[in-house]
Amino acid sequence: MTATRQPFPLILSATLAFLLAIGTGLFWLDNERLTEDLATATEEVERLKADNDRLQNRLSQLEERTRSLRTSLDTFNEQQGSLAEVAEELRTELASVTADYQRLVETQQNTQARLEAARERLKRMGELEDTKDTLREERDRLATRLERAESQNAALRQQLNLYATNIEAAQTALRNQKNQVDTLENRLNREQAALTELQQQLDALGDEKQALIQQLDNGTTVIKLPERILFETGSAVLNERAETALAEVARAIDSFPDYTIAVLGHSDSRPVVSEVKETYPTNWELSSARASAAVRELIDYGVAPDRLKATGLADTRPLVPEVDAESRRENRRIEVVLEPPLFTRELSELNS
Repeated sequence: MTATRQPFPLILSATLAFLLAIGTGLFWLDNERLTEDLATATEEVERLKADNDRLQNRLSQLEERTRSLRTSLDTFNEQQGSLAEVAEELRTELASVTADYQRLVETQQNTQARLEAARERLKRMGELEDTKDTLREERDRLATRLERAESQNAALRQQLNLYATNIEAAQTALRNQKNQVDTLENRLNREQAALTELQQQLDALGDEKQALIQQLDNGTTVIKLPERILFETGSAVLNERAETALAEVARAIDSFPDYTIAVLGHSDSRPVVSEVKETYPTNWELSSARASAAVRELIDYGVAPDRLKATGLADTRPLVPEVDAESRRENRRIEVVLEPPLFTRELSELNS
């Protein structure tokens, strides 16, 4: 039993020693922390003392300023009474000055108004004076223009009389021209009817596909008679149909009494065949003989010889380029050209 109890004091001693060590460590830790806190608090106290000193100085300055302001206030209160009296006097003087100023303003405004009115009157007087000068100049110009107009009026009267004479002459000429135009229109209508009838007769004779009558712009009429209506190939002797065709042409020519008739013979470009070469060496002779034969026939049907002329043109005026037998046949023809007199051509150009 004794042996088992001996270790307890040792354990207790060890425990106490351990706890003492821990307590000592804790004491030193707290002591260091308290030392640091004390140093911080000491610094804070020093800072608060410095702030307190500054506040005391500021408070002293404020108290001194307050005493100075109270002194100034007492001085101001003493002066306020005098200033009130001066202010009242100034108000009274200001009212008087304001009234005087208002009167001066009204006077100045009235004076300004009268001055503007005077300036306006002067301006109007100047304008009236300028207007008077302008009117005087305009009057002089109008007088000059009136004299010039009267002179021109006299000249215009003379010219008007001349115009009246010219108009009367022109009206007479116009009536004469109208009569001529009416005569021409009647003649043209008669000629057109004759040509229309002739075209129908020629169409019946030759069964042509082209128009055989052509009217030119200058009043000239061209009657084309194909070779097959009048002649056999290479011959200048008229066939049976030629008599009928030329009789119709002569009847149509009766409607063109003042026209000159030119009968033109045309051939193609081929040389004359050997069978008739002795009689017609070239196309010139053949075309001339054909034109002459047609003229003689027209004379037989009553056309005056002095109105006729025959011309052979050979192949110098082809209607179409010769490329085959048909085109050559078309170029072989007699043309009866009715040439109008000069006055008819002029009237035709006038109407166109």
